[in-house]
Amino acid sequence: METILPIPTLESDDPEFIEVLNNVISGLIELHAPERLFLIRVKNWFDTKWLNFSGRGRVHFPNSFPIFEHETSLDVFHQDQPVFPPFTPKRVLDEFHAIKNEDGYKFIGNAKFLVHPLVLTYSSDYLHRRVVDFAPSGVFLWYASNTAVTERASLMVYVSENRAVTTWFASFYKKDGRWEVYRTKNLKREHVELLFPCRVA
Repeated sequence: METILPIPTLESDDPEFIEVLNNVISGLIELHAPERLFLIRVKNWFDTKWLNFSGRGRVHFPNSFPIFEHETSLDVFHQDQPVFPPFTPKRVLDEFHAIKNEDGYKFIGNAKFLVHPLVLTYSSDYLHRRVVDFAPSGVFLWYASNTAVTERASLMVYVSENRAVTTWFASFYKKDGRWEVYRTKNLKREHVELLFPCRVA
């Protein structure tokens, strides 16, 4: 199996969940062998609405009644070609990028391009940031912070390979001192559990 440096942790990260996360990453690497790996730490727990969420854009209504001053409205978008979820800079605490080499994977510093810009942008700007254009061979994983306090966690995975993107989501909770799968989307629960059998009842 390819090797990768463990995820850097914060005091607010539950060490057992980080171990679960490292097991998930190892499983993803073994399954997909991506050229690049992107890990994004998100402030606090997030839910399934972020999966395949593209952002909010303006919808034009050409037949609006004259009494309405504006002929556009904001609406939620989900693209056919997955784009990055529009987390604001305040919610993105860290981005870790790793590249594949002869020894496995190695984290790199000062990445030239970030998945999430450091400057606040309109949600609609994400509508054109396609995952396959950013990394034709890559695994993107978003995970929740502050898990030691909340005892809730979530992770979201986008896999880019062969000009196609697959996505899935899983959330977790801590019960009787161990982490368990709570909910999944686009991937069966048992498949998530297979990625870290030592941690799931």
